[in-house]
Amino acid sequence: MITLRGYQQQVFDDSIKAFANGSKGICCVLPCRSGKSYIMARMIQGAKGNVLVLAHRHTLINQHKELLEGLGVLTDKVRVESVFTEASRLGRYAPNEVDLIIIDEAHLSEAMSYRKVCEYYDCKRVLFTATPARLDGKPLTLADTLITGITATELIEMGAI
Repeated sequence: MITLRGYQQQVFDDSIKAFANGSKGICCVLPCRSGKSYIMARMIQGAKGNVLVLAHRHTLINQHKELLEGLGVLTDKVRVESVFTEASRLGRYAPNEVDLIIIDEAHLSEAMSYRKVCEYYDCKRVLFTATPARLDGKPLTLADTLITGITATELIEMGAI
């Protein structure tokens, strides 16, 4: 089992509680360098079914694959994909073949590509971001619960960054 730092474990626990209380989409807000990817990995580790991790840039996709593989959670039940590739290949997998979608850089999730994928699979989702506000002021509608973790100031005070 992946061991998380206290503030990461709190976000993980709050996410589990939110799902237990009926949430369909959770947006986890943590600053850069807080270890969002480790929380993602722990969520994947605890998932009961297939997980789809979406990102918009190949650099992020490769970073996620490398970390998840290093932690031993990149299995045949986990796909890490470009949102653009996934959106263009809908139908390749049955809608019930994904039980959890994890979205990195959630502030971009209102793009049609993300919405299309989430509507197709219609499953629980967790969105991660350091910036939950969009430049156009529109809300992040793929999440119905907002979980805020540690702040950048708190990380600095801890000497973590």
